[in-house]
Amino acid sequence: MTFEEKALYGYIPDFARLSEAGFVRSGDGWTMKAGFMDGDFEAVIDISADGAVSGRVIDTADGGEYLPLRSESRVGPYVSHVRDAYAALLLDIAGRCFVRRMFVSDQANRVAVMVKERFGEEPDFPFSAKEYKAAAVFRNAGNRRWYGLIMNIPKNRLSGEKSSDPADVLNVKHDEAAILKLLEKAGIYPAYHMQKRYWVSVILDDTLSDGEVFSLICRSRDFTVGKSAVSAGNEDDGFAAASWVIPANPAIYDI
Repeated sequence: MTFEEKALYGYIPDFARLSEAGFVRSGDGWTMKAGFMDGDFEAVIDISADGAVSGRVIDTADGGEYLPLRSESRVGPYVSHVRDAYAALLLDIAGRCFVRRMFVSDQANRVAVMVKERFGEEPDFPFSAKEYKAAAVFRNAGNRRWYGLIMNIPKNRLSGEKSSDPADVLNVKHDEAAILKLLEKAGIYPAYHMQKRYWVSVILDDTLSDGEVFSLICRSRDFTVGKSAVSAGNEDDGFAAASWVIPANPAIYDI
């Protein structure tokens, strides 16, 4: 990911507000120039027609691009200060002409729409701890029992790969007898921070189709109705305390 993509992760431009925020038309896209660090640097921010954000940081002393900003091997205090100042500038711009999406990934947002259209249920965000504040829970509106959890975590926590790029991950419940077979499918992993005997994690990066993901959600929701819902809390049912992501007050969030 580029520096701009990391700083603006989860934000998308609101094209109707770009002009009032200082962007000007440049071909099919938009461009803004803004100074920072008392004018020592100038940022040139470009937004393409499809919403992709890129940028350059110019050292005004010599007019050249400040390349150490993008070199991971450069870790001195000065370059760190420049990075922090540039990131703060990007977030300030985002506050004026970007919007925050419910979820970072396109697939997570599409699936949330599918759930609302099918069941009339929207996710809520019940966790106050900073690490889990963006975690969203899907609940059965009839009994408030939950059947899905979306978290944004480094992908390598699931896959073991070197990249620490973040990804939206969906936890859903499935038939215990079928979980090992399910884990053979690309894009499905042992449940992250949940009871692996009953739950799996699905990476929402289009490895699976929207239809496949939604089918898993529907199956998970089935466990919140009928016998499964009545016996919630029974270890055999899969809703034991070990299923929790983080400790919570059972009087409020008992599943």
